[in-house]
Amino acid sequence: MISFIIPAYNEEKYIKNCIYAIQKVCPYPHEIIVANDSSEDNTKRVAEGHGALVYTTKCRQLGKIRNFGASKASGDLFVFVDADTMITSSALEEALRMRNICKAGCAYANYYDLKHSWFHDKMMQFYTWYCSKVWRVCSGYFMWCNARDFKDGFDEDYYLFEDVWFSRKFAKQDFYFGKCRVMTSGRKTWTHNFLLRILPFLVRYTIQGKKLLKKRDKLGIWYDGVR
Repeated sequence: MISFIIPAYNEEKYIKNCIYAIQKVCPYPHEIIVANDSSEDNTKRVAEGHGALVYTTKCRQLGKIRNFGASKASGDLFVFVDADTMITSSALEEALRMRNICKAGCAYANYYDLKHSWFHDKMMQFYTWYCSKVWRVCSGYFMWCNARDFKDGFDEDYYLFEDVWFSRKFAKQDFYFGKCRVMTSGRKTWTHNFLLRILPFLVRYTIQGKKLLKKRDKLGIWYDGVR
């Protein structure tokens, strides 16, 4: 069975389409688990109303809430899907093929809501290209892992880039960087503002390294008003 795990904090706007996409493209036995990080909106009600199993806790940390969702899963394949992401049949089938070869993997995304802004669309396309071709790390939109290989899961010391360090803990031959794409929102371009916040943050990260990611109060770009 496939366990789809959706970490969620105040995702009432997106989570219906996320769940619907899973139900639409997955013909195999599966469960949909929403790891609800004490949302203050109607995330829980919407998710339950569309057939998901909702478990609530308070983590306020991306790695922890993913691990919490995995602790509730009963499948032999974990698929982590961001709440603003809609999976595709091609990405799912690719994961199912590769799970017998690799221990874990990911799919990158196309952005369905950035066509109105040439600048933001190009910035996110560059970000995806850089992650997949240069940095060689996964993005958290769609990640999968065989349950037997999940073990200690995501590193809870990090408040950010938990998906990056998750992919890097596997040997090169054990992690698959998918060729098929899912669809996701480009909301980070307006909630985090690339020019004013993300680029300066990346400069600080280049200088300070991983220790920056272990201090929640230094990561307001990802947590202030968002988580």
